[in-house]
Amino acid sequence: MFIDRVRIHAKAGKGGNGCASFRREKFIPKGGPDGGDGGDGGSVILQASVHETQLASLFYKPILRADNGAPGSSRQKHGKSALDLILPVPVGTLIYRIPPPQASRSLEEEASELSEKKEDRREACSSVVPVESVKLPLVNKEKSSLEHNSLHEILDEVRARGMKILETSADVGSKSMEPRSKLNQPDPEDLVADLAAPGEEYVLCLKGHGGRGNIHFKSSRNRAPRRFTEGTEGEEGWFLLELRTIAFAGLVGYPNAGKSTLLRALSAAHPKVASYAFTTRYPQVGVVDLGDYIQTTIADIPGLIEGASHNRGLGHAFLRHIMRCPFLLFVLDMAGSEGREPWNDLHILRREIELYDARLAARPWCVIANKMDAPLASENLLRFQKKEPSLKVIPICAELGEGVEEIKKFLKEQLTLIQKLMP
Repeated sequence: MFIDRVRIHAKAGKGGNGCASFRREKFIPKGGPDGGDGGDGGSVILQASVHETQLASLFYKPILRADNGAPGSSRQKHGKSALDLILPVPVGTLIYRIPPPQASRSLEEEASELSEKKEDRREACSSVVPVESVKLPLVNKEKSSLEHNSLHEILDEVRARGMKILETSADVGSKSMEPRSKLNQPDPEDLVADLAAPGEEYVLCLKGHGGRGNIHFKSSRNRAPRRFTEGTEGEEGWFLLELRTIAFAGLVGYPNAGKSTLLRALSAAHPKVASYAFTTRYPQVGVVDLGDYIQTTIADIPGLIEGASHNRGLGHAFLRHIMRCPFLLFVLDMAGSEGREPWNDLHILRREIELYDARLAARPWCVIANKMDAPLASENLLRFQKKEPSLKVIPICAELGEGVEEIKKFLKEQLTLIQKLMP
Protein backbone atom coordinates (compact mmCIF):
# COMPACT_ATOMS: atom_id res chain seq x y z
CA MET A 1 0.00 0.00 0.00
CA PHE A 2 1.43 3.34 -1.09
CA ILE A 3 0.91 6.11 1.48
CA ASP A 4 1.58 9.72 0.46
CA ARG A 5 -0.55 11.58 3.02
CA VAL A 6 -0.68 11.05 6.77
CA ARG A 7 -1.86 12.96 9.84
CA ILE A 8 0.37 12.85 12.92
CA HIS A 9 0.48 14.27 16.43
CA ALA A 10 3.89 15.31 17.73
CA LYS A 11 4.97 16.35 21.20
CA ALA A 12 8.45 17.42 22.25
CA GLY A 13 9.99 16.35 25.52
CA LYS A 14 9.53 18.33 28.72
CA GLY A 15 12.51 19.85 30.48
CA GLY A 16 13.60 18.41 33.81
CA ASN A 17 12.88 20.25 37.05
CA GLY A 18 15.59 22.03 38.96
CA CYS A 19 16.73 20.72 42.32
CA ALA A 20 16.55 22.43 45.71
CA SER A 21 19.21 20.86 47.93
CA PHE A 22 21.96 21.91 50.36
CA ARG A 23 25.48 20.74 50.90
CA ARG A 24 25.66 18.29 53.79
CA GLU A 25 29.07 16.78 54.51
CA LYS A 26 31.13 15.87 57.53
CA PHE A 27 32.40 18.91 59.39
CA ILE A 28 30.27 21.09 57.10
CA PRO A 29 26.86 21.02 58.80
CA LYS A 30 25.53 24.17 57.15
CA GLY A 31 26.75 24.14 53.58
CA GLY A 32 25.26 26.37 50.97
CA PRO A 33 22.76 25.49 48.25
CA ASP A 34 23.99 23.04 45.61
CA GLY A 35 20.87 22.14 43.56
CA GLY A 36 21.58 21.43 39.90
CA ASP A 37 19.63 22.35 36.82
CA GLY A 38 17.30 20.05 34.94
CA GLY A 39 18.09 18.69 31.50
CA ASP A 40 16.43 19.77 28.29
CA GLY A 41 13.83 17.59 26.58
CA GLY A 42 14.13 16.24 23.08
CA SER A 43 12.82 18.00 19.99
CA VAL A 44 10.86 16.31 17.20
CA ILE A 45 12.69 16.83 13.90
CA LEU A 46 11.79 15.69 10.38
CA GLN A 47 14.68 15.10 7.99
CA ALA A 48 14.44 14.63 4.23
CA SER A 49 16.09 11.36 3.21
CA VAL A 50 16.68 9.84 -0.23
CA HIS A 51 16.24 6.38 1.28
CA GLU A 52 12.53 6.95 1.99
CA THR A 53 9.95 6.67 -0.78
CA GLN A 54 6.65 7.02 1.11
CA LEU A 55 5.16 7.93 4.50
CA ALA A 56 4.31 4.39 5.59
CA SER A 57 6.52 4.56 8.71
CA LEU A 58 4.52 7.51 10.06
CA PHE A 59 1.20 5.99 8.99
CA TYR A 60 1.69 3.04 11.35
CA LYS A 61 3.16 5.24 14.09
CA PRO A 62 1.30 8.57 13.93
CA ILE A 63 1.98 9.62 17.53
CA LEU A 64 5.49 11.01 17.98
CA ARG A 65 6.83 11.50 21.48
CA ALA A 66 10.30 12.75 22.36
CA ASP A 67 11.89 11.86 25.70
CA ASN A 68 11.78 14.19 28.69
CA GLY A 69 14.85 15.68 30.31
CA ALA A 70 16.09 14.34 33.64
CA PRO A 71 15.74 16.49 36.78
CA GLY A 72 18.74 18.02 38.46
CA SER A 73 20.23 16.63 41.65
CA SER A 74 22.43 17.64 44.54
CA ARG A 75 26.09 18.64 44.28
CA GLN A 76 25.19 20.83 41.32
CA LYS A 77 24.62 17.83 39.09
CA HIS A 78 22.95 18.78 35.83
CA GLY A 79 20.14 16.53 34.67
CA LYS A 80 20.67 14.52 31.50
CA SER A 81 19.25 16.11 28.37
CA ALA A 82 17.15 13.89 26.12
CA LEU A 83 18.13 13.12 22.55
CA ASP A 84 16.21 14.70 19.71
CA LEU A 85 13.72 12.46 17.90
CA ILE A 86 14.85 12.63 14.24
CA LEU A 87 12.52 10.93 11.77
CA PRO A 88 13.38 10.45 8.07
CA VAL A 89 10.76 11.42 5.49
CA PRO A 90 10.90 11.32 1.68
CA VAL A 91 12.35 14.23 -0.24
CA GLY A 92 9.49 16.44 -1.36
CA THR A 93 7.39 16.22 1.80
CA LEU A 94 5.12 19.15 2.58
CA ILE A 95 4.30 19.87 6.23
CA TYR A 96 0.99 21.51 7.17
CA ARG A 97 -0.05 22.57 10.65
CA ILE A 98 -3.71 21.63 11.09
CA PRO A 99 -6.25 22.10 13.89
CA PRO A 100 -6.85 19.14 16.19
CA PRO A 101 -9.54 16.71 15.02
CA GLN A 102 -12.89 16.59 16.73
CA ALA A 103 -12.94 14.56 19.90
CA SER A 104 -14.33 11.10 19.27
CA ARG A 105 -17.08 9.69 21.43
CA SER A 106 -16.23 7.35 24.25
CA LEU A 107 -16.92 3.64 24.11
CA GLU A 108 -19.62 3.95 26.78
CA GLU A 109 -21.58 6.46 24.70
CA GLU A 110 -21.37 4.29 21.58
CA ALA A 111 -22.47 1.20 23.54
CA SER A 112 -25.45 3.00 25.08
CA GLU A 113 -26.52 4.36 21.69
CA LEU A 114 -26.29 0.90 20.14
CA SER A 115 -28.38 -0.62 22.96
CA GLU A 116 -31.05 2.06 22.47
CA LYS A 117 -31.22 1.26 18.77
CA LYS A 118 -31.66 -2.44 19.56
CA GLU A 119 -34.51 -1.64 22.00
CA ASP A 120 -36.26 0.50 19.40
CA ARG A 121 -35.95 -2.26 16.85
CA ARG A 122 -37.30 -4.85 19.32
CA GLU A 123 -40.32 -2.67 20.12
CA ALA A 124 -40.99 -2.12 16.42
CA CYS A 125 -40.87 -5.87 15.80
CA SER A 126 -43.27 -6.59 18.68
CA SER A 127 -45.80 -4.05 17.41
CA VAL A 128 -46.16 -5.76 14.03
CA VAL A 129 -49.34 -7.72 13.49
CA PRO A 130 -48.54 -11.12 11.97
CA VAL A 131 -50.23 -11.81 8.67
CA GLU A 132 -51.57 -15.14 9.95
CA SER A 133 -53.40 -13.49 12.86
CA VAL A 134 -55.21 -11.02 10.62
CA LYS A 135 -58.66 -12.34 9.81
CA LEU A 136 -59.30 -11.22 6.29
CA PRO A 137 -62.91 -11.25 5.10
CA LEU A 138 -63.84 -13.51 2.25
CA VAL A 139 -64.01 -11.73 -1.04
CA ASN A 140 -66.73 -12.62 -3.54
CA LYS A 141 -68.76 -10.86 -6.12
CA GLU A 142 -71.66 -10.23 -3.74
CA LYS A 143 -69.52 -8.32 -1.19
CA SER A 144 -69.94 -4.59 -1.09
CA SER A 145 -67.23 -2.11 -2.08
CA LEU A 146 -66.94 -1.06 1.59
CA GLU A 147 -65.60 -4.48 2.62
CA HIS A 148 -63.15 -4.38 -0.29
CA ASN A 149 -61.84 -1.04 0.95
CA SER A 150 -61.34 -2.38 4.50
CA LEU A 151 -59.38 -5.33 3.12
CA HIS A 152 -57.02 -3.01 1.23
CA GLU A 153 -56.57 -0.84 4.32
CA ILE A 154 -55.53 -3.84 6.43
CA LEU A 155 -53.01 -4.98 3.81
CA ASP A 156 -51.60 -1.46 3.47
CA GLU A 157 -51.15 -1.25 7.25
CA VAL A 158 -49.26 -4.57 7.38
CA ARG A 159 -46.98 -3.50 4.52
CA ALA A 160 -46.32 -0.10 6.12
CA ARG A 161 -45.28 -1.69 9.44
CA GLY A 162 -43.02 -4.14 7.65
CA MET A 163 -41.33 -1.35 5.69
CA LYS A 164 -40.83 0.58 8.91
CA ILE A 165 -38.92 -2.35 10.42
CA LEU A 166 -36.78 -2.73 7.32
CA GLU A 167 -35.94 0.97 7.29
CA THR A 168 -35.03 0.91 10.98
CA SER A 169 -32.71 -2.09 10.57
CA ALA A 170 -31.16 -0.56 7.46
CA ASP A 171 -30.44 2.69 9.31
CA VAL A 172 -28.79 0.81 12.17
CA GLY A 173 -26.65 -1.22 9.80
CA SER A 174 -25.62 1.74 7.68
CA LYS A 175 -24.62 3.82 10.69
CA SER A 176 -22.69 0.99 12.31
CA MET A 177 -20.84 0.24 9.06
CA GLU A 178 -20.10 3.89 8.24
CA PRO A 179 -16.60 4.15 6.68
CA ARG A 180 -13.82 6.22 8.12
CA SER A 181 -13.60 9.73 6.76
CA LYS A 182 -10.66 10.62 4.54
CA LEU A 183 -8.23 13.43 5.22
CA ASN A 184 -9.43 16.80 4.02
CA GLN A 185 -7.50 18.88 1.53
CA PRO A 186 -5.07 21.10 3.48
CA ASP A 187 -5.21 24.87 3.32
CA PRO A 188 -2.17 26.31 1.46
CA GLU A 189 -1.85 28.96 4.15
CA ASP A 190 -1.19 26.25 6.75
CA LEU A 191 2.04 25.19 4.99
CA VAL A 192 4.98 25.53 7.39
CA ALA A 193 7.81 23.68 5.60
CA ASP A 194 8.76 22.08 2.30
CA LEU A 195 11.56 19.52 2.54
CA ALA A 196 12.66 19.63 -1.10
CA ALA A 197 16.40 18.97 -0.68
CA PRO A 198 18.11 15.83 0.70
CA GLY A 199 19.26 16.31 4.28
CA GLU A 200 17.00 19.30 4.90
CA GLU A 201 15.54 19.38 8.41
CA TYR A 202 12.58 21.02 10.07
CA VAL A 203 11.95 21.22 13.81
CA LEU A 204 8.37 20.05 14.12
CA CYS A 205 8.11 20.64 17.88
CA LEU A 206 10.72 22.49 19.90
CA LYS A 207 12.01 20.93 23.10
CA GLY A 208 11.27 22.15 26.60
CA HIS A 209 14.11 23.66 28.62
CA GLY A 210 15.24 22.44 32.02
CA GLY A 211 14.49 24.30 35.23
CA ARG A 212 17.08 26.04 37.39
CA GLY A 213 18.28 24.77 40.72
CA ASN A 214 18.33 26.75 43.97
CA ILE A 215 22.01 27.56 43.51
CA HIS A 216 20.97 30.30 41.09
CA PHE A 217 18.84 32.04 43.71
CA LYS A 218 21.40 32.51 46.50
CA SER A 219 22.41 36.03 47.47
CA SER A 220 23.93 37.91 50.36
CA ARG A 221 20.47 38.37 51.87
CA ASN A 222 19.14 34.87 51.06
CA ARG A 223 21.85 32.34 51.79
CA ALA A 224 19.53 29.33 52.03
CA PRO A 225 17.12 29.64 49.13
CA ARG A 226 14.59 26.89 48.69
CA ARG A 227 13.37 28.21 45.39
CA PHE A 228 13.76 26.32 42.13
CA THR A 229 11.99 26.36 38.77
CA GLU A 230 10.26 23.56 36.94
CA GLY A 231 11.07 22.53 33.41
CA THR A 232 9.03 24.01 30.58
CA GLU A 233 6.68 21.92 28.48
CA GLY A 234 7.68 20.96 24.96
CA GLU A 235 5.67 22.07 21.98
CA GLU A 236 2.96 19.82 20.56
CA GLY A 237 0.52 19.94 17.70
CA TRP A 238 -1.24 18.18 14.84
CA PHE A 239 0.36 18.08 11.43
CA LEU A 240 -0.49 16.79 7.97
CA LEU A 241 2.36 15.43 5.88
CA GLU A 242 1.88 15.26 2.12
CA LEU A 243 4.36 13.76 -0.31
CA ARG A 244 4.89 15.30 -3.73
CA THR A 245 7.29 13.44 -5.95
CA ILE A 246 10.19 15.46 -7.31
CA ALA A 247 10.99 14.72 -10.96
CA PHE A 248 11.90 16.66 -14.09
CA ALA A 249 9.25 15.19 -16.40
CA GLY A 250 5.87 13.66 -15.64
CA LEU A 251 4.13 11.02 -17.75
CA VAL A 252 0.42 11.74 -18.26
CA GLY A 253 -1.96 9.53 -20.19
CA TYR A 254 -4.91 7.17 -20.24
CA PRO A 255 -4.69 3.68 -18.70
CA ASN A 256 -2.92 1.19 -20.99
CA ALA A 257 -1.33 4.00 -23.00
CA GLY A 258 2.14 2.55 -22.33
CA LYS A 259 3.46 4.90 -19.64
CA SER A 260 4.92 2.15 -17.45
CA THR A 261 6.44 0.41 -20.49
CA LEU A 262 8.03 3.71 -21.52
CA LEU A 263 9.45 4.21 -18.03
CA ARG A 264 10.97 0.73 -18.22
CA ALA A 265 12.56 1.56 -21.57
CA LEU A 266 13.95 4.90 -20.41
CA SER A 267 15.23 3.95 -16.96
CA ALA A 268 16.08 1.02 -14.72
CA ALA A 269 12.73 1.22 -12.92
CA HIS A 270 10.50 -1.85 -13.05
CA PRO A 271 6.88 -0.73 -12.70
CA LYS A 272 4.13 -3.30 -13.12
CA VAL A 273 2.99 -3.85 -16.72
CA ALA A 274 -0.18 -5.79 -17.59
CA SER A 275 -2.95 -5.84 -20.17
CA TYR A 276 -5.65 -4.41 -17.86
CA ALA A 277 -6.33 -0.85 -16.77
CA PHE A 278 -4.87 0.81 -13.65
CA THR A 279 -1.89 -1.53 -13.29
CA THR A 280 0.00 1.49 -11.90
CA ARG A 281 -1.49 1.99 -8.45
CA TYR A 282 1.02 4.52 -7.13
CA PRO A 283 3.62 6.91 -8.62
CA GLN A 284 6.90 5.51 -9.88
CA VAL A 285 10.10 7.50 -10.39
CA GLY A 286 12.90 6.42 -12.71
CA VAL A 287 16.37 7.88 -13.28
CA VAL A 288 17.20 8.44 -16.96
CA ASP A 289 20.79 8.56 -18.20
CA LEU A 290 21.02 11.25 -20.89
CA GLY A 291 24.71 10.82 -21.64
CA ASP A 292 27.66 13.12 -20.95
CA TYR A 293 27.27 12.36 -17.24
CA ILE A 294 23.83 14.00 -17.20
CA GLN A 295 20.89 12.33 -15.47
CA THR A 296 17.29 13.31 -14.93
CA THR A 297 14.16 11.80 -13.38
CA ILE A 298 10.74 10.88 -14.80
CA ALA A 299 7.59 10.30 -12.73
CA ASP A 300 4.81 7.95 -13.81
CA ILE A 301 1.40 8.41 -12.18
CA PRO A 302 -1.73 6.23 -12.50
CA GLY A 303 -3.72 6.69 -15.68
CA LEU A 304 -6.21 9.52 -16.01
CA ILE A 305 -9.74 9.15 -17.33
CA GLU A 306 -12.44 11.62 -18.21
CA GLY A 307 -13.78 13.17 -15.02
CA ALA A 308 -10.55 12.74 -13.04
CA SER A 309 -10.83 16.34 -11.84
CA HIS A 310 -14.08 15.26 -10.13
CA ASN A 311 -12.28 12.43 -8.32
CA ARG A 312 -13.00 9.68 -10.84
CA GLY A 313 -10.46 6.92 -11.25
CA LEU A 314 -7.07 6.84 -9.53
CA GLY A 315 -5.20 9.67 -11.20
CA HIS A 316 -6.89 12.48 -9.26
CA ALA A 317 -5.44 11.21 -5.99
CA PHE A 318 -1.89 11.29 -7.42
CA LEU A 319 -1.94 14.36 -9.65
CA ARG A 320 -0.17 16.23 -6.89
CA HIS A 321 2.96 14.18 -7.65
CA ILE A 322 3.51 15.98 -10.98
CA MET A 323 2.97 19.43 -9.49
CA ARG A 324 6.75 19.73 -9.12
CA CYS A 325 7.51 18.53 -12.67
CA PRO A 326 8.58 21.46 -14.89
CA PHE A 327 7.86 19.42 -18.03
CA LEU A 328 4.98 17.10 -19.01
CA LEU A 329 4.95 14.20 -21.47
CA PHE A 330 1.48 13.24 -22.75
CA VAL A 331 1.63 9.58 -23.77
CA LEU A 332 -1.06 8.73 -26.35
CA ASP A 333 -2.14 5.40 -27.78
CA MET A 334 -1.77 6.42 -31.42
CA ALA A 335 -3.17 3.08 -32.64
CA GLY A 336 -6.48 3.67 -30.84
CA SER A 337 -6.48 0.11 -29.50
CA GLU A 338 -9.02 1.06 -26.79
CA GLY A 339 -11.53 2.37 -29.34
CA ARG A 340 -10.75 6.08 -28.76
CA GLU A 341 -9.33 8.73 -31.04
CA PRO A 342 -5.84 9.98 -30.03
CA TRP A 343 -6.70 13.66 -30.55
CA ASN A 344 -9.77 13.31 -28.34
CA ASP A 345 -7.62 11.71 -25.65
CA LEU A 346 -5.24 14.67 -25.74
CA HIS A 347 -8.04 17.22 -25.43
CA ILE A 348 -9.59 15.36 -22.49
CA LEU A 349 -6.25 15.02 -20.70
CA ARG A 350 -5.45 18.69 -21.19
CA ARG A 351 -8.88 19.68 -19.87
CA GLU A 352 -8.55 17.49 -16.77
CA ILE A 353 -5.09 18.90 -16.04
CA GLU A 354 -6.40 22.45 -16.38
CA LEU A 355 -9.40 21.75 -14.14
CA TYR A 356 -7.11 20.30 -11.49
CA ASP A 357 -4.62 23.20 -11.52
CA ALA A 358 -4.23 25.92 -14.14
CA ARG A 359 -0.54 26.37 -13.24
CA LEU A 360 0.13 22.76 -14.17
CA ALA A 361 -1.56 23.16 -17.56
CA ALA A 362 0.59 26.22 -18.35
CA ARG A 363 3.88 24.31 -18.19
CA PRO A 364 5.73 23.19 -21.34
CA TRP A 365 4.72 19.81 -22.74
CA CYS A 366 4.94 17.55 -25.74
CA VAL A 367 3.19 14.46 -27.13
CA ILE A 368 4.62 10.93 -27.15
CA ALA A 369 2.89 8.88 -29.86
CA ASN A 370 3.17 5.31 -28.55
CA LYS A 371 2.33 1.91 -30.11
CA MET A 372 3.48 2.90 -33.59
CA ASP A 373 3.96 -0.78 -34.47
CA ALA A 374 0.21 -1.44 -34.32
CA PRO A 375 -2.12 -1.17 -37.36
CA LEU A 376 -3.67 2.23 -38.14
CA ALA A 377 -1.01 3.95 -36.01
CA SER A 378 0.68 5.62 -39.01
CA GLU A 379 -2.63 6.82 -40.44
CA ASN A 380 -3.73 8.21 -37.07
CA LEU A 381 -0.38 9.96 -36.69
CA LEU A 382 -0.81 11.76 -40.04
CA ARG A 383 -4.34 12.80 -39.11
CA PHE A 384 -3.15 13.93 -35.68
CA GLN A 385 -0.38 16.08 -37.16
CA LYS A 386 -2.88 17.69 -39.53
CA LYS A 387 -5.22 18.50 -36.66
CA GLU A 388 -2.42 19.73 -34.38
CA PRO A 389 0.38 21.00 -36.64
CA SER A 390 2.01 23.17 -33.96
CA LEU A 391 2.58 20.38 -31.44
CA LYS A 392 5.84 18.54 -30.91
CA VAL A 393 5.15 14.82 -31.50
CA ILE A 394 7.69 12.02 -30.95
CA PRO A 395 6.58 8.68 -32.46
CA ILE A 396 7.86 5.67 -30.51
CA CYS A 397 7.21 2.03 -29.72
CA ALA A 398 8.05 1.64 -26.04
CA GLU A 399 7.70 -2.15 -26.07
CA LEU A 400 10.30 -2.55 -28.85
CA GLY A 401 12.49 0.33 -27.65
CA GLU A 402 12.03 2.37 -30.85
CA GLY A 403 12.28 6.13 -30.47
CA VAL A 404 13.69 6.01 -26.94
CA GLU A 405 16.91 7.76 -27.94
CA GLU A 406 14.91 10.59 -29.50
CA ILE A 407 13.08 11.11 -26.22
CA LYS A 408 16.37 11.21 -24.31
CA LYS A 409 17.79 13.74 -26.75
CA PHE A 410 14.68 15.89 -26.43
CA LEU A 411 14.74 15.70 -22.63
CA LYS A 412 18.41 16.71 -22.61
CA GLU A 413 17.60 19.79 -24.71
CA GLN A 414 14.71 20.77 -22.45
CA LEU A 415 16.77 20.22 -19.31
CA THR A 416 19.55 22.45 -20.63
CA LEU A 417 17.03 25.13 -21.62
CA ILE A 418 15.32 25.14 -18.21
CA GLN A 419 18.66 25.28 -16.40
CA LYS A 420 19.59 28.36 -18.41
CA LEU A 421 16.32 30.07 -17.56
CA MET A 422 16.66 29.33 -13.85
CA PRO A 423 18.44 32.06 -11.83
